[in-house]
Amino acid sequence: MATYWTCGHQGVICLSGLIIDACGWAALVGAYMVGPRLGKYAKGKVEAIPGHNKTLATLGVMALWFGWFGFNGGSQLAWGGDDTVAATTIVLFTNLSAAAGAVGALFTTWVWYGKPDIVQTLNGALAGLVSITAGAANMDPYGAFFAGLIGGVIVVGEGDVVVGVVVVILLLLVLHLLVLLLVE
Repeated sequence: MATYWTCGHQGVICLSGLIIDACGWAALVGAYMVGPRLGKYAKGKVEAIPGHNKTLATLGVMALWFGWFGFNGGSQLAWGGDDTVAATTIVLFTNLSAAAGAVGALFTTWVWYGKPDIVQTLNGALAGLVSITAGAANMDPYGAFFAGLIGGVIVVGEGDVVVGVVVVILLLLVLHLLVLLLVE
């Protein structure tokens, strides 16, 4: 698998893009090999498996959200001088996309199920983070917002977090490649 993405206008290999590419394919293969959890499907329908502690789940998502700033911002490979603006913009767009993913999932569950769901909202935030990672250096604020929003809606629509995240990663991989082809 040979992938070359550029971060910004510097022509360096985008580490986050390569990592997301590898993780997306590894997650797809792993999900296929492991198969669905016992009790996930009954009579051809998806059954929700509720989490045990929503407070700890929320804290976990907050920790991942905060850590993602270092991951995406650190992929700039420098933080000082002229690179300060680029790295700060990446962190800002990462936050914007995660928030948009959470809002997209929140309103999607509200419309579909008649009430907001905190677990799906947390999944939407994670989908927003995944959605922005490969293209954080190449997007404008609108692209970051809509990448997160679409990711948040898709993860709710899939009904299964693993499948939803894999779908988001692969769709945004294609979207990111199209953006790079159109920009360059």
